[in-house]
Amino acid sequence: MRLYLKRVLGPDHGPGLFRLPAWTWIVMFVLVLGTGLGLRLHTLLVWQTLPEHTFFEDQPLFMENDGYYYMRLARDWNQGIYGSEDTKRGAPDNIRARPPIPPLLSILAGLGVRLTGGSYNWTGAFLAPILGCLAGLPVFFLGRRFGGPVTGLVAALVTLLAPFYAYRTNFAFCDTDGLVVTLSLTAALAALSFGVEKTARRYTWFGVWFAAYLLLSWAWGTTISNATLFCIPPFLASLVFMYRPPRKEAIGFFVAGLGIFFLAWAAAGPQIKVGLKKMLVSYPRTLFTKNVPEFWPSSRDYVAEIDGSAFSEITRYACGHPALLCLALAGLVLLALHRKKEITVLVSLGLVGSSAFFIGPRYVIFLSPVLG
Repeated sequence: MRLYLKRVLGPDHGPGLFRLPAWTWIVMFVLVLGTGLGLRLHTLLVWQTLPEHTFFEDQPLFMENDGYYYMRLARDWNQGIYGSEDTKRGAPDNIRARPPIPPLLSILAGLGVRLTGGSYNWTGAFLAPILGCLAGLPVFFLGRRFGGPVTGLVAALVTLLAPFYAYRTNFAFCDTDGLVVTLSLTAALAALSFGVEKTARRYTWFGVWFAAYLLLSWAWGTTISNATLFCIPPFLASLVFMYRPPRKEAIGFFVAGLGIFFLAWAAAGPQIKVGLKKMLVSYPRTLFTKNVPEFWPSSRDYVAEIDGSAFSEITRYACGHPALLCLALAGLVLLALHRKKEITVLVSLGLVGSSAFFIGPRYVIFLSPVLG
């Protein structure tokens, strides 16, 4: 166990004055996670003082509408009646087809209900902050890769306390934000570790990256377009700038990689084409244009968190104060100067997060971990 902790946390468990026993770092990391979780669960204490506004028949009300959709699918899955058509969506134009399998969030909620025996509302309400705080794990290990355990702890704390990310993963905010941020950061961490590892463990990290890619596709409704945007660029950066194995090993890996690619194409070629077209053409177009039908306006027009917001407002959502944004940007510059290759795995997260300044605050959830 001691040797394992030494390998995970680094040989000195921190530079200079911060050389501490491994258990100390574990305790501090648990405190960071506890702080993030406590911030989110404090909402429950506030809600209990206003039950007429926050509960219905002793069940917590979700802070947004998507939570009811995911819980309905979880209920149908648990009851064995999950079907291919969603008769409660798409009216009056058409009945929408459901994903072939329920979304990952619905599966997790369904399992939570089975394990705890609780209601779907209570399970979904607690699931949001738990999934949101899980982002602290990949952020900590990314920070450790960049600058040691101290960097990892600070990065995890800043991420979990970021105002808008804390809001989007708050108690009863039952949505996919915490899940997709955690998996996107896991993909970046795995890509970085794959590139910098010098032993066969690098291929374990490749497996972690591939699993994160699949889970992220599942979390986003079994579509690969958004998952590709967050997973492929960091892996390509790792291949180009950091992956330097012996020649025979590299040839074997690339042959195996081509085999995996062709198997994936054979299994889901049409879906991959549609996903890539959506990512490269349709998705950017919907971000910057509004297609309003004659009688039924697009639901996108009523999504407040992707409407344009002031620069100062986005800064407050991401960091809490402009001075903290300046400090975070200075840290990023220093990191780029000292870790030119490694920081490339964060480019896609940073670009999508930065789009919050032009599109709306929703994408701040990807910016806060990068600034942390």
